[in-house]
Amino acid sequence: MTSDWRMTQEIAEQPELFEKNLGAWSAAAASLREEIAARRQLVVLGRGSSRHACIYGSYLYGLATGRHAVEFRMWMTTRSVPQVDWSDTAVLAYSASGESTDVARASQWLADRGSFVVGITNADDDQCALGEAATALFHLDIGDELAVPATKSFNAQLLATAALLGFDIEAAIPDVAMALREMHDGETAKQIANLIDDAESVAWIARGPSMAAARDAALKCRESACLESTGWSAAEFQHGHIGSFGEDDRAIIFSDANEPKGSFSSVTKALLNRKTPFVVVGLDYYTENAGAAAPVLAIPLPEQRWACPPVFAYLSQQTALELARRRGLNPDYPSGLQKVTETR
Repeated sequence: MTSDWRMTQEIAEQPELFEKNLGAWSAAAASLREEIAARRQLVVLGRGSSRHACIYGSYLYGLATGRHAVEFRMWMTTRSVPQVDWSDTAVLAYSASGESTDVARASQWLADRGSFVVGITNADDDQCALGEAATALFHLDIGDELAVPATKSFNAQLLATAALLGFDIEAAIPDVAMALREMHDGETAKQIANLIDDAESVAWIARGPSMAAARDAALKCRESACLESTGWSAAEFQHGHIGSFGEDDRAIIFSDANEPKGSFSSVTKALLNRKTPFVVVGLDYYTENAGAAAPVLAIPLPEQRWACPPVFAYLSQQTALELARRRGLNPDYPSGLQKVTETR
């Protein structure tokens, strides 16, 4: 992979950045966790890749508390709706730039109604749009991210979320960094690119927290490589969406745990029946549990299942970059896209 693109450099920076920021992230999260935990419910806000961080936050919040987070519909803040009290709510608002207009507007709307709003951002300036609206900011501090696709900022958002919700990032980040370094040469990404390069469409499939990585993988392939790409849960994929898949399509399945997965086995059987080429990336559940025969691409993963999504996301970022290279596209500046999107 050429190093001339900003996206190449920003993907490669991740292991060192995460290790460097571990102490600061742990301390920042510790100062905010008590206030978050004191609220009865959690709201998550984000667009684009940050929306996928919301998915991750929803799963981790459920694992930590047994309650479901609210994925807030920001359009509601532009309507005339009944005035109600939101003071029982903590909010995780994601905007890497700090300038996402509707995220800032929704954060202000919730703060005005009593919510404790934590803005998770890479902005340096506390006076950014999100900073003006939020109660407190969690600074990612990962340096400039100039390529349009969110790479290091997305994975930093995932790790910040885990820290804020009480997961042990001090144990997990060294494992994540080690896994990323093992895939640094991009050979695994090239294997996946070989499978999906000539596809009409590709589905990225996962379960649980790794759904965030599957959704973001689809976005990266769309914006960087102009490839029709979607992200699904294994169960949701079977509710009609698999109906359009055939020999000209592809599927990538993220497997993050060796445990019985009826929905994964059903997906692989259906893909085999439809003659849709696919690969299982991660742990070889199928061989160990006598599941449906499936091609497996093993990759290093952290012991903690909730820490696997950043590894899957890193791999999919490399894959999107490789596909862009093969198609003669500039992954840093996809046509018609900007780093900061204004939503009115």
